[in-house]
Amino acid sequence: MIFFVAPAFIFTVVFIAYPAFMSAYYSLYQWRGMSEARTFVGLENWQRLFSDPVILSCIGHNLALVAVAVFIEIPLAFAIALVLARAKVFGRNLYRTAYFFPVVLSVSVAGVLWSWVYNPQYGLLNEGLRAIGLGQLAQPWLGNSKLVMPAVLLVTVWKFTGFYVIIFMAALESIPQDIYDVATLDGTSLWQLGVHVLIPMLREVIVVTVAIAITASIKRFDLIYIMTLGGPVHDSELLATYMYKQAFLSFDMGYASTIAFFLFLLTLALVVTQIQYTRSEETVEF
Repeated sequence: MIFFVAPAFIFTVVFIAYPAFMSAYYSLYQWRGMSEARTFVGLENWQRLFSDPVILSCIGHNLALVAVAVFIEIPLAFAIALVLARAKVFGRNLYRTAYFFPVVLSVSVAGVLWSWVYNPQYGLLNEGLRAIGLGQLAQPWLGNSKLVMPAVLLVTVWKFTGFYVIIFMAALESIPQDIYDVATLDGTSLWQLGVHVLIPMLREVIVVTVAIAITASIKRFDLIYIMTLGGPVHDSELLATYMYKQAFLSFDMGYASTIAFFLFLLTLALVVTQIQYTRSEETVEF
């Protein structure tokens, strides 16, 4: 038994527990990271964290990503998977490929691509608006403090929904065909089948999928950094992008470690809360 548990245990210790411990340790120091010289400052970095207005803004942006992933991406993915799995759709395999294509597309390519789409001078979005006579709606989408987060959130929906579609399609295909046959004989609509039959049966899958969505949204970095660098003026800043700037642009490794450990604690708290909330719910077995 230990041989089966050991690889997962070692991975957890090396890549999760140890880095988290070291982040907590370095958060107690003032350290530029260029040498071994460190100055013990106690909880000074933590006091700075809780008084930093940018941190509060970052938390809000990260929670917006979580909300969009949980309440838009996952329900949309389930609806798409249900239609592709059970409805008579012409070219079903083509649609499956189309929805999954953004997932396999490199994040760097996706970020640059959407930066071009949102470009205020020659971007596809503004040019399209001008072409249909709505040029007055053209905006510097990534340069407007009120529009940058909605613009980024739209890209995350496009980029990551397909991942959840694949998960739900695999789960739907694991359900016995007899259940679908009985629902068809009873005259159950596709909507009723999904809401009243399949969602209760897939509760465990949904719990895991939501946990994945929360974790991925909290640690999101690459797509947003490529598109906006966290700007303009921190209006799309995330905890991960702010941590990166503190570590590798300001060389304030102590404060960056504080943000990193706070990011770990926030992710852990959200995932544990979500699992605890759903653990008591009844699961339908088949």
